[in-house]
Amino acid sequence: MASIASAEGHEIYSEKPNDSDEVHISFPDPALAANQIFIQELTKLINTVYIEGESEFWKGGQIERCQPDEVRDLVASGQQLAVAWRHSSSRTDVADIAGCLKVHMVDEKTGTFGILISAPVYRGKGVGRNLVQFAEGWAKQRGAVMMQMELLFANGWHHPLKTRLGEWYERAGYKLIRAIDMAEMYPDLATLLGRPCDLRVYQKPL
Repeated sequence: MASIASAEGHEIYSEKPNDSDEVHISFPDPALAANQIFIQELTKLINTVYIEGESEFWKGGQIERCQPDEVRDLVASGQQLAVAWRHSSSRTDVADIAGCLKVHMVDEKTGTFGILISAPVYRGKGVGRNLVQFAEGWAKQRGAVMMQMELLFANGWHHPLKTRLGEWYERAGYKLIRAIDMAEMYPDLATLLGRPCDLRVYQKPL
């Protein structure tokens, strides 16, 4: 069940997962970009989830997915970092965040998303699915006919989580269109990799 409305000039898109927990997905108030504690804690949440999920990929076992300055700019934009909030929350406390993702347009007809995370206590409750649906609805409102996303994937070795994620996206209608060497797309990041990897690009018609 979803609804789209407008409040204080910001888009709102609400989703109810297939369980008793209800979340509200929206772009945070841009004023939160000035809240240093909020930005630091949100950055920490994002990086913690990525470190947990990708430790086998990187030299030293971890990499920071984003920095506070990047998160602050995304929040300040009011249209790039969507957050899934605990439905009854004030939508100002990181402790009430169930997940988030970044959205933007690749071109006039293609949307994309990244930095998709679910907070540990909300995993398995449909938050990730609802965030992806939010991104697809957001892109369609802007005229997109295609949604695209990228997934870091093991090359020549097996990573169970990434395999499950690939299968999860395929069940959601995304199809693998190509695999790219990380050094080709992100040469700076490629030097930090500890094992061979590809960047898999998926697309879904909207």
